[in-house]
Amino acid sequence: FFKDQVVSSDPEALLHITNVVLVFTDVVGSTNLYASLGDGPALHLVRQHYKVLFAAFTRHGRVVKTIGDAVMASFSSGRHAIEACAESLYNVPKACKLPDGSSLEIRIGIHCGSAVVVPLNGVNDYFGQTVNISARVEAAAKASECYITEAVLADPDAKAAYEDIIAGKNKSSQKFEATPEKQLILKGVKGPVRAQGIRVRRRTSEHGLVSHLILERQDTIQF
Repeated sequence: FFKDQVVSSDPEALLHITNVVLVFTDVVGSTNLYASLGDGPALHLVRQHYKVLFAAFTRHGRVVKTIGDAVMASFSSGRHAIEACAESLYNVPKACKLPDGSSLEIRIGIHCGSAVVVPLNGVNDYFGQTVNISARVEAAAKASECYITEAVLADPDAKAAYEDIIAGKNKSSQKFEATPEKQLILKGVKGPVRAQGIRVRRRTSEHGLVSHLILERQDTIQF
């Protein structure tokens, strides 16, 4: 919403909207990243991951702000949010490599609902319980995983996008798997929040141990 304009120059202005799809992301293990690499090299990797996220999110949505290593983005369509998040989950580990050859990974949460739009620092920011739930859902996800709430998947087009990604249609080519539906108990939220997930497939060794993400040498995904 409001990709190219601010609600008002008046800092006291606000606008109630009935539905917006909000995305929160965060870097997995960022504290250890800075401790092991040092501030400069770690920040370089974080900036690399920003480039991947911004490219995916701004195609059909808007980056609202960064909060440390986290990113908040908004979309008017659940389909566009889900496709952008799948693209990001897959492309960040490909683009962001640590010196030991391992990959930077992120986790993501998607939720939708009503919100209040307020102009802050020249951009439109969002406030309200939808924002709080979106952030809590992201924190519940694991590495290279995206939780999508029932509210988002209630939209048939968003649900179709989710199912297409799991089935390997479009450009995802079965690089993702579904995670079981969960009842998330979130701090500050009354009652459980139902969510389903997608995550990047991991290759299992002959001993049954998960070895590494399946990241092929082909071009990055773009929906």
